[in-house]
Amino acid sequence: MFKKKFDTINATIFILFLTVFGLSFTTLYKDYQKRNLEVRLELTEQELQDTQNDRDYYFKQYKKYSELSAELENQIGIYYE
Repeated sequence: MFKKKFDTINATIFILFLTVFGLSFTTLYKDYQKRNLEVRLELTEQELQDTQNDRDYYFKQYKKYSELSAELENQIGIYYE
């Protein structure tokens, strides 16, 4: 009788342990996934910002080039007239 009761208690404790362990593991894994997603989002936002900065830089360079080209065309036109 005592052996059967002892086995039942051990089985119950083992099942409770597995349940707590499983829930803890699931919680830790969800936190890990959440952190990974936050890091990926942060990196994506940084890449977007870098791309926008590059776009602005090249747009300004193109604008300067266009202005210099127009000025050069005007100067060439003056010299040939």
